[in-house]
Amino acid sequence: MKIRHITKSELLEFANKAASYYLGNIPITPWRAESQVANPFAKNEDILLIVAEEDKKLLGYIGILPGKPLEKSSDRLYWNSCWWVEVGAGAKVSLTLLSEFMKVTDKQVAFSDLSERTKEIIKKLGFSLNERKGIIFNLKSALHQRISSKKKADVSGLYKFLSATALLKFLDFGINLICPLRLKNDKSYADISLEKLWIPTPEIFSYIKKTSQNQITIPNELHFNWWLKSRWLMKETKERQLLSERYFFSSLANNFELFLLKVQRGNQILGIALLGIRDGVVKTHYLWYEMLHAVVFFESVISHITYETENHRIITFHEEFSEYLKGKVKNRSRVKEVKRFTAISDVISGIDLKYNFQDGDGDYIFT
Repeated sequence: MKIRHITKSELLEFANKAASYYLGNIPITPWRAESQVANPFAKNEDILLIVAEEDKKLLGYIGILPGKPLEKSSDRLYWNSCWWVEVGAGAKVSLTLLSEFMKVTDKQVAFSDLSERTKEIIKKLGFSLNERKGIIFNLKSALHQRISSKKKADVSGLYKFLSATALLKFLDFGINLICPLRLKNDKSYADISLEKLWIPTPEIFSYIKKTSQNQITIPNELHFNWWLKSRWLMKETKERQLLSERYFFSSLANNFELFLLKVQRGNQILGIALLGIRDGVVKTHYLWYEMLHAVVFFESVISHITYETENHRIITFHEEFSEYLKGKVKNRSRVKEVKRFTAISDVISGIDLKYNFQDGDGDYIFT
């Protein structure tokens, strides 16, 4: 087994050659590599990808996303961006990759989304684990959109046929006609204004900083320039589809939007949301607000999401927002409760292990 370290300065060339070099699966796509190279917190000599291979066959890989140092520490923070091992490759490959990852980063790392299996491994290494409870809330039936957005390899022949013949669209129409969305305690606020923004103002940065106490990510102008201009989700083309089928973490999207929603009463900001919408699926990447205005802010965000008729699902792990949203749902079959596990190393100097995570931390903002 051969281990390769790919630096920021090497990543683009490596990604462009991966499809012809490896016989089966690939460890990164060119468009994902372009985004990682654009990371303003990565240095040219930083290792961004560790690959395990044997005779041009990919055995596994683990990704590194350098981040901004924490507010209370001078140490750099590194995020785990992916961790994959070929089926049947064995635990040795997985643990070797993890060991290399820890060496390269001096264990100054955080994980924004661990599986049940990987969280047990990370826990044994002395990380502080946190369980975040969230929900998947189906605003309406959208079988056609959900099947269309899946990789072709993940869709059965029956669903492919139904999708191609538009039968799923008719089924969605019928279900939504019979079972329209109804929420409890719908509230409207005549004195509240909502503004959709793509470029943060100094006023927004000031509000974010004021309401981000103990959060692991306090975004600045560098974050936003990178997030908004360096997409991982690309529109489907024949070439991208072929590459996507060979990369486990790859996804394509017909429509993807990342924007700020400012909720305001007069000249007073009541809250700011950074939302991502991918083919009708809304993710609450960051919610900044003061508890005094939580209800008005939550109602305003929900109102905006449900007003857009193309939106069919909300995924959120923001616990206060999740609980509020669950309380508004009349039909509980629309809601699925889910968990996400985060972790941060205890070796980062000056760290407060009670740092709060948000949904967009690490590389999740790009999905």
